Amino acid sequence: METIDYINLGVIMKNAFTMIELIFVIVIIGILAAIAIPKLSATRDDAKVSVLANNIKEIANELTAYAISQNVIKNNIRDMSNVLDSMIIQRYATQIDNSTINFKAGAISDCIILKKISGNGDVNITIDFNSNNTDNICKSLQRTIDTSRFPIPLRGARIKK
Repeated sequence: METIDYINLGVIMKNAFTMIELIFVIVIIGILAAIAIPKLSATRDDAKVSVLANNIKEIANELTAYAISQNVIKNNIRDMSNVLDSMIIQRYATQIDNSTINFKAGAISDCIILKKISGNGDVNITIDFNSNNTDNICKSLQRTIDTSRFPIPLRGARIKK
């Protein structure tokens, strides 16, 4: 019988990734990115809505505090609130006239409309919503605003002294 000797040809094995392994890793990273990026975007939008809603609440508080402490309601609503003045300067709000302010949210420039309404010796602050919008940020802001607080009386029979 003849014996066969197997000769080691000296094949050197390298420790490296195969192309298939690299493709799998890239696909997994792509899937994770597709899940994470929209979540981060939604978190950023939620933060914008929270800041806007808090600023609108603060404006209402400032207008009320000014009317009570100064016992005066200025013709121009902007002169009664530092937060409102700052938002107009930063272009988050637009003053339409002395009594009307539009707040921008998302792509909608008049998402929230704050008005000072005078009549029969009463002066009230009201909030209206732009109902003709499809912007998610604006809709979210409108859901966040507590409309049960409005109208807010600044002068008139509803003011308790």
